[in-house]
Amino acid sequence: MKSYKWFFIIIFCLPLFATETGWVILRKIRTALPKSVATVCVENDNLLSGIIYYPSLLPYLTQSVLYTFAELGFVEDKLLGIVYSLPIRNNEMSGLLVGCIVYDVGNEEIWYVNKEGEEKSVKYSLQRDLLATISYGTKVLDKITIGGSVKFVNSSFADNEKSVNAISYDFVTTSLVKNFVISLAIQNFGFSNKFVETTEKLPSNISFTCGYNKSFGIKNKIYVSPSVDLQYLIEDKKLYLSLGTAVDKPPLGMFFEYKFNTEEGKITFGIGAEVKNFSIYYSFIPSTFFSSTHCISFCIKFK
Repeated sequence: MKSYKWFFIIIFCLPLFATETGWVILRKIRTALPKSVATVCVENDNLLSGIIYYPSLLPYLTQSVLYTFAELGFVEDKLLGIVYSLPIRNNEMSGLLVGCIVYDVGNEEIWYVNKEGEEKSVKYSLQRDLLATISYGTKVLDKITIGGSVKFVNSSFADNEKSVNAISYDFVTTSLVKNFVISLAIQNFGFSNKFVETTEKLPSNISFTCGYNKSFGIKNKIYVSPSVDLQYLIEDKKLYLSLGTAVDKPPLGMFFEYKFNTEEGKITFGIGAEVKNFSIYYSFIPSTFFSSTHCISFCIKFK
């Protein structure tokens, strides 16, 4: 039975590993606000999403934040994350973040014939990933911040019968040049132990994000933030370009992102609302071959 089980599990998981590197959860970390938008909006509450992508934005926090986000839709997989971050003001402008993210591919029913010749079925969890992260960011110059993250990842297969672990590191620097927010990141560099006979490579990448923040009005401000994000996956030797924009007129906002050089998840668009210390954002990612994806983020700020 075990040989049949592994055969079907590999077949059903193939769509998740269309690229050369594995560790899907490191690719799937995403809030309702896409990275190209969230990491350039320093003047408004979109920043609360940006700290999940880039720890160099943590020094700009002014309140403690509890942030949750979820994603549903791609085949049957699910992603759920919760992070807590707080500003640190001890003669320096810094911030700290701790969080946990769970990614579940879903279950699959497998039929087999037992020794008595009877047909039986059993449901197996194809893959379940767990990620724990801690991030720290600090201001080093007047308009320059740096940040780093350490991520501990466990990936289990076939109802935890097989598992593998990894540790990855991020380093990011962010500069504010007038109304521009410019970030350079080196992400997902680390190591993992072997799964069966091979070591799954981490999706190490170099990212460059640049956005422009413009506000209109005095009392009732409207924020417009066009942005561009470039990400180069080193092992896959692929370059991805994303163009995004956000328009915020508190308490409401909307955003849009378009990705190039990818077959799935090209377009992301969504809306959000902020009321006092609460905010909620929703985004929709239409799909061509699989089911469409729905993302939702919820935030509570503490004084």
